[in-house]
Amino acid sequence: MENNPYSPTVQASQFEFDSGMGGYTLKSNLILSRWVIGMLVLVGASSLVIGLADIAGNVLVPGFATGEMELQGLALALVGVMGLAALVLLPSLLACIITYCVWMYRSAANVRALGATGLQYTPGWCVGYWFIPFLNLVRPYQATKEIYQASMGDQGSFSGIEGWKSNVVPGFFGAWWFCWIVSNILQRLESRAERLPNGLGPATIPVGIASMTLSIAAAVLAIMVVYTITKVQEDRISSRFR
Repeated sequence: MENNPYSPTVQASQFEFDSGMGGYTLKSNLILSRWVIGMLVLVGASSLVIGLADIAGNVLVPGFATGEMELQGLALALVGVMGLAALVLLPSLLACIITYCVWMYRSAANVRALGATGLQYTPGWCVGYWFIPFLNLVRPYQATKEIYQASMGDQGSFSGIEGWKSNVVPGFFGAWWFCWIVSNILQRLESRAERLPNGLGPATIPVGIASMTLSIAAAVLAIMVVYTITKVQEDRISSRFR
């Protein structure tokens, strides 16, 4: 309980100091990570509502996929639910992107302030790679993996200034990235199917279901990634004030 960074007993979030390592300042990411996780929860929940309403409309309401249905009864209710969920999704998604980028930059800066050397990705590029086509298929995961490994520090018999490179990354990191990439591919396929003359037909509904499922899974796994990296860093920061 004492080592849980989300417990109020943890005091590291009250501190920050200049480590002198390349000018990077060691700061707690605790409060910021809570914002990231909160936004991920809102994004995941609103996406789930929109996805379920869309699937229900395609199955139960004739013409729902092409927008040629009569806007009354069940169709009106589903459109209303999707609209309300979208009002939550859009600002939550924007806030999630901003807070996640700030969190990732701060996490990358922290590992440098903690003394890790031999790092390949700078804090700026840890964020920037997310916005570069094709590179964003691989580099953000590699940067996240490096942040976790360096946050763990030297472990076991592997010591030295770059001993962190031997640290094993939890399996859910890879699962998170797989769900994120595949869900985005399926979303693109679904979007193109909606532009076909007949719209999103019943045959493509499984694509929407798979896309929604993987998107929700990616959000849940992203929460685990953020929590895990933050916990490791909070434990190391806390040890500096004991």
